[in-house]
Amino acid sequence: MTASILAIETSTHACSVALQVGNDVLNRRELAARRHGELLLPWVQELLAEAGVKATDLNAVSVSRGPGAFTGVRMGIAVAQGLAMASELPAVAVSSLLACAHGAWRQTGEKNHLVAFDARMGELYWGQCLVEAAGQARLIHESVLRPEDVELPPITTDADRFLPVSDGWASYPEFYRHAQSCLLADERGLGWLPDATDVLALAQTAYAAGEVVAAEQLQPVYLRDNVAQKPKGKPKSKI
Repeated sequence: MTASILAIETSTHACSVALQVGNDVLNRRELAARRHGELLLPWVQELLAEAGVKATDLNAVSVSRGPGAFTGVRMGIAVAQGLAMASELPAVAVSSLLACAHGAWRQTGEKNHLVAFDARMGELYWGQCLVEAAGQARLIHESVLRPEDVELPPITTDADRFLPVSDGWASYPEFYRHAQSCLLADERGLGWLPDATDVLALAQTAYAAGEVVAAEQLQPVYLRDNVAQKPKGKPKSKI
């Protein structure tokens, strides 16, 4: 039986909430920079009311754990923790990079993804993801680094090429041009942002596998220790 799960995604300027009860998936989404705190709880209440259930009727609460915007990630984790603890529910943490790749997979059907979020301060949040089916998605690597520090993955056949995903590629057009040798000539993933619907899909698989934590164990993943100043040095990182 499909689990009843609430999903929250706030790692970028897109804010979204999704709820699955039975076979029905309800959702809210808005490009709402600086309005996440205003929208989140009312949306949760709306979706629960629309589904005709209480939070205590759910099986779990899931949330995008980052990386992404510091305030957004922190807010999503805090709201998910509060809801889960108040209703004595387990929690499921999902990578925002993998959720973004899952959304791009839904859009294109491509399985190899390089996800790049604009991390500001001259850096990117990077993720190499493999999405072969709704329940077969893996985050192979994630990091925060400057574009010039990326070692592009080797490509031996056209089937090894990656779909470029999210807004980081547009932020660094010179690097995007440099990376063409390992990318698919497909721009449908550019600008794609993570969505709670994809957090929900990935959380369903994790929940079925028993990959849950107590609410108080939810931890944000920032990848960057210092969110106020640019790190002075970064080792090269393969993706």
